[in-house]
Amino acid sequence: MSRFPRTAHDIRLAVTVAGAALVSRVVPEPAWWPLTRALAWAVVLGRPGAGSLPVDAVVAREGGTSARRIAVERIASGTASRLVGLRERSGAAPRYPVDVSGVAHLEHALAGGRGAILWVGRFTWASLISKVGLHRAGFAVTHLSRPEHGFGSSPFAVTRLNPIWISVEDRFLRERVVMAPGGEVAALRALRRRLDANGVVSISVGAQGARAVPVPFAGGELRLATGPMTLSVSSGAPLMPVFAGRDEGGRFRVAVEPPLDLRTDDSRTRWQEEAASAYAQRLEPWVHRWPGQWLG
Repeated sequence: MSRFPRTAHDIRLAVTVAGAALVSRVVPEPAWWPLTRALAWAVVLGRPGAGSLPVDAVVAREGGTSARRIAVERIASGTASRLVGLRERSGAAPRYPVDVSGVAHLEHALAGGRGAILWVGRFTWASLISKVGLHRAGFAVTHLSRPEHGFGSSPFAVTRLNPIWISVEDRFLRERVVMAPGGEVAALRALRRRLDANGVVSISVGAQGARAVPVPFAGGELRLATGPMTLSVSSGAPLMPVFAGRDEGGRFRVAVEPPLDLRTDDSRTRWQEEAASAYAQRLEPWVHRWPGQWLG
């Protein structure tokens, strides 16, 4: 266990987290948005390519903006989400309005008695706001996580910094199941028990897993881990995309979409590719709506 920063990266990360915590407490919230955007512009101008994704050029052309502005918004919104979470931890946070749509889809899934799997898209606000919104809507969610979730993946970050962020999210969860190296089987069994009890499980979208499938997306490629698809098929729990972000007016939104249609009559590779393509189609309008919040 690492109690103190051991590398220059750890030191910078610790200073950044401490600075963000201080800002979240002493700087009035209306000043956060111009502050985070100013910092983001400084980063992007100082390091061209910072915060950029390969799809930004395509999305920018179609949206009438620039790839650089999308990168700035991505950095700014990511920083702002940290400020909201850290203020929440301080106990001084106001009750942020969160609109949750698609609750009927989740209720219908649970009426089937086999639980439900929420596949949460990778947007800057989603990690916190999806949990807040679902909690307020009355759902007790079990979330699959990894040790590096939070601020970093170094031993110091995992043991000293990440628990700061996790403690915020856990206020809005029933439980957190951590998939640590060597504990993958135990974690999946825990999720399966929760689904067998007709519970709600949330899993973040990503490429990290035993297997991932690539699908075309916005002129590039999107890679999706197949674990959530396989868990859905084996348990009978519907797999439901969830998208969460902040609208232009400053209001947070969580959208629960209808389950993906997982047809398993083809080969495993074929049906997983079709499921990944179906998810990509669901994702595309949200990326165009919130291009500067999507993390790729």
